Amino acid sequence: MRTPLTAIIGYSHLLEEGSGSSEQRDKWQRAVISNAQYMNGVIGNILDMAAIERGQLSLTMDRIEVKAWVASLEPLIEQRAEQKGLSVLFIVDSKAPIFWVSDRAKLSELTMNLLINAIKYTMQGHVKIEVSKEAINSTEYLKILISDSGIGISSESLSAIFEPFVRVHDLKHYSKVEGTGLGLTVVKSFTEALQGKIHVESEVGKGTCVEVLIPSGERNVRLDTSSQIASVKATDPHLAQVETDTGCLLEARSILVCEDSQTVAMLIQAILERAGARVTVVENGALAIAAIGPDTDHFDAVVTDIQMPIIDGYELANQLRQLGWAKPIIALTALAAPEDEARCLAAGCSDYLTKSIDPADFPTALANAIRSHSQEAVMP
Repeated sequence: MRTPLTAIIGYSHLLEEGSGSSEQRDKWQRAVISNAQYMNGVIGNILDMAAIERGQLSLTMDRIEVKAWVASLEPLIEQRAEQKGLSVLFIVDSKAPIFWVSDRAKLSELTMNLLINAIKYTMQGHVKIEVSKEAINSTEYLKILISDSGIGISSESLSAIFEPFVRVHDLKHYSKVEGTGLGLTVVKSFTEALQGKIHVESEVGKGTCVEVLIPSGERNVRLDTSSQIASVKATDPHLAQVETDTGCLLEARSILVCEDSQTVAMLIQAILERAGARVTVVENGALAIAAIGPDTDHFDAVVTDIQMPIIDGYELANQLRQLGWAKPIIALTALAAPEDEARCLAAGCSDYLTKSIDPADFPTALANAIRSHSQEAVMP
């Protein structure tokens, strides 16, 4: 973890100083983003492992449009592959299901972990994902097959690849390949939580093939906002691009941001203002209640952190609902356990988003929440 942190801090200092040519600064900015995304993935795996060990891994089932789901993975993977000169093939079989019921977030994370791992250990050639359907003993499965032309794994090492903190490749020769050894452990745990199966075949010098089979689950009533965003953007990428580029997603909307970290508050304000919003920032729940006052029409939504002094996010949501505030309250927090989400929703929050903040998805989630509230308000 020190390596990406060193890159982030070093390049950030150079950018702050204004050093380098325009081309160099662009390269440094991409390096900061890339290393920060890597760190976010590492932290996500560590938090997932903690939840798994506590037995607190919960599932949120959703109806997934399979082609759109696969398309949503492409931009996340292609950049990594291009940096190594690899080609990535995304194939959805003609007999693949149109829709599948599963936990979208966990299905995406386990697939992403497998794809990223394949790219890490493929020095030339390709990485391929094929999605289809398979029936075994009258049970139908969504079949995800990920193969690569990488260095492969010896038969002696295959049994250890899902163990936590284990890296089976020779660090003497692959020391530049970063990782914690948690990614595949998370993959196995998520697959088992979804009642699925996983099988790995590999040959040293020729590559690896991982097969994941996921049965269809029972759909929950509540849908995950970020999942809906990914599906919409994948189904109609032109619409998503227009909304992001025009900066009018939140035009004429007034947003109250409640965040005690000045750095995070500045980031949220910049992202929302770029999307056209008018933003007011306060540092705790007491100031948020004072800012709203008796004029409940002044703000279109509240975005709040949870852990704050004086009045925290839970109490803020609770008090606003008691005061008759009916508009969206979005919890944006580093707390990521299932019980944290449940507590936020029980306190009166409309939705729950975890940090880190995606500059594209965050305004979209907020706009969707405001739009949903507006539609509900005019219903008889």
